[in-house]
Amino acid sequence: YNRVGETAHLEGDSRRARAIMSYLGYSNHQIEIAGPDAFNYQGVGNPHKHARIQPGERVLDVGSGLGIDSFIAADQTGPDGKVVGIDISKSEVAHAQARAVQRGLDIRFAVADMESIPLPDECVDVIISNGAFCLASDKERAFAELYRVLKPGGRISVCTTTTQAEKLQKGVKW
Repeated sequence: YNRVGETAHLEGDSRRARAIMSYLGYSNHQIEIAGPDAFNYQGVGNPHKHARIQPGERVLDVGSGLGIDSFIAADQTGPDGKVVGIDISKSEVAHAQARAVQRGLDIRFAVADMESIPLPDECVDVIISNGAFCLASDKERAFAELYRVLKPGGRISVCTTTTQAEKLQKGVKW
């Protein structure tokens, strides 16, 4: 994943990115917010469809990658909200933080593991994640961390890939 961050400055096919994001349910407005970063889209779905992010809310983007879903979340929270993105890839975090600064957005990106989130208890209203949970080695621990940082009554919207247990190698636990 660090290689992805190292090549994120290379321009891709924005028409294809727009088509994929549209197919996954992103609105035209959300795709416009992604703007020139859309060709770096890495998700497997659209966590915004169910997150119902409101102005002023605090949002955690778990596995934020190059920051596209965080940029969309920041548009939804407005100037009174706060978005924090965490990812295990140093180069992706560096790219996302640089792009947030270039865009004039007050988003903080940090290198962190979803199994040990460096935030206090009950501090976020909404958690989004797009494609990261398939990488968690201990999914129970990762979800326990989400619930630890989520405020009572908060919302979680996770998009992930799945596999059928009977197709896993013996001894592998998804």
